[in-house]
Amino acid sequence: MGSNFDSIFESINMSSFDLIYFINNILKLATQLEKSNQEIKLVEFLIFLIALIKKVILYLAKKNAILMATNPGPNFANLNKTERLNQVSAYLRKMYARDKINIPAIDESIKLSSGNIINVNVGNFTNPINLTYGERTGACMRIGGVGKDLFDFCIENPAGFHIRFSSEDGKFVSRVSGFRKGNTVFLNELRNSVF
Repeated sequence: MGSNFDSIFESINMSSFDLIYFINNILKLATQLEKSNQEIKLVEFLIFLIALIKKVILYLAKKNAILMATNPGPNFANLNKTERLNQVSAYLRKMYARDKINIPAIDESIKLSSGNIINVNVGNFTNPINLTYGERTGACMRIGGVGKDLFDFCIENPAGFHIRFSSEDGKFVSRVSGFRKGNTVFLNELRNSVF
């Protein structure tokens, strides 16, 4: 593709990808091109976007789609694969329609007493991983699961949220879901990764 795009493309961290991040990178790309006064052919730009979209699809779809299709236990959903997958687009629309969260958003790395680093993320309600926390932890909070009511609440309601814990290299470790009512925060069970 050439030096016009390589450094920008390589700097995109797909492990924390969400729509806002994608938009910010496209705007960053346009700004950098404008500042450098480089002539960019539309075809080159479209090739870059297609390559980026392919990378995005791999991140967004592959792991999450496998989890949704296989519905791993122990707390399986009561729907079959087709019924669950048919609901995914509606959930994604709900996630992107949501515009606020009523607790402070956090995305920090914390050094533990053991010396290990754990990443803590609260309030990222556009990340597709939100749809597969139940599958990742063996919990019932999933599309079509027994915990569907709390699952839906955490996706749709500004008072609902997930706290995601991941290792320093971005590997999912655990999550806890919760909601805020007034000055009180209620947390559901902390669940570790079953993988």
